[in-house]
Amino acid sequence: MCSILSFRFFITRSLKLDLGDGQLNGTLPILYIFLARSGKTIRDVSPIALDDKGAAHFANENPGRNLTRGVRIVFAGSDGREKTLYYFSTDLSNSSARVSGFLKFCETLAPGDSLIKSASYLLHSPNFSAVREFLLAHSATMIQDDSGIPLAFYDQRRWRFFPFGRYAGPIAEFPGRYQPNYTELFKRAQPMDFGIGYRWRPHESNLLLSINVH
Repeated sequence: MCSILSFRFFITRSLKLDLGDGQLNGTLPILYIFLARSGKTIRDVSPIALDDKGAAHFANENPGRNLTRGVRIVFAGSDGREKTLYYFSTDLSNSSARVSGFLKFCETLAPGDSLIKSASYLLHSPNFSAVREFLLAHSATMIQDDSGIPLAFYDQRRWRFFPFGRYAGPIAEFPGRYQPNYTELFKRAQPMDFGIGYRWRPHESNLLLSINVH
């Protein structure tokens, strides 16, 4: 909680230790806290598993092995309208994403709105091309900081770009991820008065809203 409230992202190398140290372990207690603090009431929490075809199975079913596992949280706000949050723990590198059912399950919910932040610049890598191509193919809108999908992978004929904030390049922990075309795009950026991503201090952060027009 300290890192996400202070810096607005988790520190990967500390994550396993932090989420296993204490009476309440794992990611779920953090999700519960943010749901409760935003005025939501949790109605149901159910373990869920996806088979290799993307079909969802719940605790009383036996779908087999090698599953993508997660949880389904049903919650409601003050209006009483129920919404569903899915949280999965999975490997998004090509070798896993292409054989697991995770992207197949996500496709049943498409088109969707996608948010990418503090993503370790993984989507810059050839080893994450499957999830990168999936997001570009199935997103109606995309909101990301510069650690998300490089601008060069967007089809300029399909997307309209609305930059916000300031692009100062990657932090020192991620050398070689500077994008000159981001610098050019952010010359027309609108101001942003909050911090997000690795450059979390106000007036140092960047967000790019991309809208799929086709």
